[in-house]
Amino acid sequence: MANVKTRLPAEGSINLELLPASLRELVRVVGFVPAMRLVQCRGGQSIMVPKRLDMQNPTPAARRLLDDLGSLQALAALIDWRGGEWIDHLPKYDAVARQLRHEHVRQLRRDGFTCNEIAAATGYSKRWVIEVIGLEERDARQWDLFGEPGMVPATRNDRSRLQMAQAGTAANPFGLSHCTEGEEA
Repeated sequence: MANVKTRLPAEGSINLELLPASLRELVRVVGFVPAMRLVQCRGGQSIMVPKRLDMQNPTPAARRLLDDLGSLQALAALIDWRGGEWIDHLPKYDAVARQLRHEHVRQLRRDGFTCNEIAAATGYSKRWVIEVIGLEERDARQWDLFGEPGMVPATRNDRSRLQMAQAGTAANPFGLSHCTEGEEA
């Protein structure tokens, strides 16, 4: 077995569309788990894919590639796809790890943690935590500003002002009576 640095993510935990195109293609060819194993072990390197695989007498490079992929079927698919060629600059695992860390930040925020608490828990700066979760919150505030669906619930003051401002009447923010001249308050 290859020396795997960290536990591999579950397939559903990664948005493949956010990964580099070359990594998406590798996932399509060899499968999710073998692709993750390969880029975790050899990401950022160039690899030579053997032309064919002789199971009776495999080369050390083929044995290592099989070990890194963890599957004979994945190696066969890789050979069918790029046999006898170099894969220059195998994508790094960083894109996968970054996506997992950012999802962890968003999950902590959904669980109600503050930006300072999330920063302390993840090792990120508060500013970076805000950057990771900021887009979602800015979008919510933008929608709220224009009163669109999905807006943030109004505060008590906002609701009372809305109730007071009926069609054809002005809001009375100072609590003055609506008496006309000659009427008693």
